[in-house]
Amino acid sequence: MHRYKEQINRIEAFIDDCVKRVNKLNPSKKTVFTISSTATKKDNISLGPYTTPIRDFANYSITGCVVYTQGQALAALQAINDIVDIVLVDSEKKIPILVDPEISFLSDELRSITTGDDKIFSNVETGNLSSVCYEYCKDREIYSYKANDLTVDSVFGFILNDNTKIEKSKISIIGAGNIGTKLALKFAEVGANVIISRQDHSKGRQITEALNLIKPSSTISEITYCDNILKACFKSDYIIGTTDSSIINWEHILISNKNVQLIDVGKGAFTKDAIENSIKNNIKITRTDITPALEGHLEFLIKQKEYLLNNTGRNKINGMVLVSGGVLGGYEDIVVDNCYTPKCIVGLSDGCGDIIRNPNKEQRDLLDKVKDFTL
Repeated sequence: MHRYKEQINRIEAFIDDCVKRVNKLNPSKKTVFTISSTATKKDNISLGPYTTPIRDFANYSITGCVVYTQGQALAALQAINDIVDIVLVDSEKKIPILVDPEISFLSDELRSITTGDDKIFSNVETGNLSSVCYEYCKDREIYSYKANDLTVDSVFGFILNDNTKIEKSKISIIGAGNIGTKLALKFAEVGANVIISRQDHSKGRQITEALNLIKPSSTISEITYCDNILKACFKSDYIIGTTDSSIINWEHILISNKNVQLIDVGKGAFTKDAIENSIKNNIKITRTDITPALEGHLEFLIKQKEYLLNNTGRNKINGMVLVSGGVLGGYEDIVVDNCYTPKCIVGLSDGCGDIIRNPNKEQRDLLDKVKDFTL
């Protein structure tokens, strides 16, 4: 009973914090609330959810939260739903299935629309955040995103901007899980020498084999697996820690290259002595900052929605079929920038997903007819 009260108190404090942060957002900009989850062990589900820092961009003011259950996500939503412009929800499944989840902290109204045989919750919680958030936010501007991919893009962009000779670099990725695996493939594709290591060696070797099979055939770089972290870090230019425990120590850094850069993705992949000695010896050590990736991705989601609504389609004008926005055209359909208000003619569809490269006279005449009504 005491533990139950403690959990409820923690949720109530979390909800209050969500509201406080939203109320501090810049009202002159579009306000955004993100809801994401993080991979965690089943016995840590009772950990309290927490809020994320406020970020001010050119057009958006953003805050959010990290949750461990669907119920916690809904608790945050019911508190901030009417006071933010946009909700951004993590669509990646990272929360395990929970039996008989505790949702008593939800309002009566919210519980009534989320429980029952044909509703989101019964006695089992699936852990999918996007499904419950979309059900609750039917009349709100809401978008799905993958928080892990923002981390991947941030690390990838950080190293590419730092190194113009990436193909000559050795990158050691310690912890080849979801993020580490994606990074390994991306860096191999640009020619880096990638070494990966993880605690489960059998799975690590399988992942390495799979990555080498699916990378483009023209990619010369191979991804190598190493079951010894010390060997994996030998003469590395970059050591990327994606583990959920502190296993990269000062010894691993000492045998890397003189100008090695350290990146902590797992928020605790490096031991305390590794961090202290790196700072003391002017070795650059950073934690992944997703701020630029988040701003860019939010712009992309909003622009894509606008584009799909306003530019994508098939339309007939003066007996001619116009297609735009990626819609595949039939043979001699006219591909334009916007099938409703065309301003630019791309060409004639070949009926197979491409443009007719060498149109004959009749086809050129057809294109000339379109020019008569383009704006």
